[in-house]
Amino acid sequence: MNKMNVSVIIPCHNESAIISKKIENSLKLGETIKEIIIVDDNSTDETYNIALKLENTHKNITVLKNTGGHGKNSAVVLALKNCSGDIICLTDADIMLPENTVINVLPYFDKNKVGMVSLSPMLIFPVCNKPNNEYATVYETCVRWLKITESWIDSVPVPHGQALFFLKHLNLLPIRQADDVDLGIQTRKKGYKVKYAKYCFFHEKVLDDSTKLRKQKIRRCKAVIDALLFHKDVLFNPKYGFFGMLCYPADLFVYVFSPLLFILSMITFVTLLFATNHSIFAFTMLAIISVLVIKYKSIILLTVVNFTSIWEYFKSGQKNAWRTPREL
Repeated sequence: MNKMNVSVIIPCHNESAIISKKIENSLKLGETIKEIIIVDDNSTDETYNIALKLENTHKNITVLKNTGGHGKNSAVVLALKNCSGDIICLTDADIMLPENTVINVLPYFDKNKVGMVSLSPMLIFPVCNKPNNEYATVYETCVRWLKITESWIDSVPVPHGQALFFLKHLNLLPIRQADDVDLGIQTRKKGYKVKYAKYCFFHEKVLDDSTKLRKQKIRRCKAVIDALLFHKDVLFNPKYGFFGMLCYPADLFVYVFSPLLFILSMITFVTLLFATNHSIFAFTMLAIISVLVIKYKSIILLTVVNFTSIWEYFKSGQKNAWRTPREL
């Protein structure tokens, strides 16, 4: 399996500032890289022209223009129909990969029935934004341990789409906006495992704008919820082994039910607290809650973000809730 070659797919939209750096980074991934396919998704800047210039100087670079639709999914589908590698590396334009990435990832495919490998994020923090850094750290730490456990049990339902490797012959095509979740569950439905490479990292910058970071997480959560619910036939389905019985239900609980239960429990607790006649007890409990909220504000914020995602998803209607503005 280690002799198999890799096609790198880079969908991009208005990435003129970093596309050259991304292509250079991809060229350094090793001799197993058969081709690098850049798909420009209706960019309004110089992304396409910059990529074309690099195509003229490197024989293994192919630049495509996505004219058949709008959004990452249609760009990925176009690339998948034009690539020829044994393994696909689907990666975002703003994500940088260490030079040893492919060498470290390929051995996973030697294992029995592994069809997809998800890399781990190595966060690059803004210099002076402690709240964002803390929130991002808590979020990724929770996600990391969940994925490590799921990978050990069976498969990961929500892999990291920033850098995803999967077998070409599985003929996967994304149909939901959370393409990584969609492709991961499709992989498991075809009888292959989705593993989490906890020591294979990609570099990702944390947004320094708190509002943008929050909107990014909400948009991501909405898409994940949509993809999970779209594949609800997996839930407690013995056909998919521990994936259907444990891993998928765990992610469904984390993204859908736990935020609802948390908000409901808080409302119930506060209601009962103010309904009591013991003012000293009520004051003491409120003081304890205040301390906990301050100490664990990142976890509280994470729960609020998830709850907001659920609210927005169902309020806007399931048909279009998962779509980005460019895809509507």
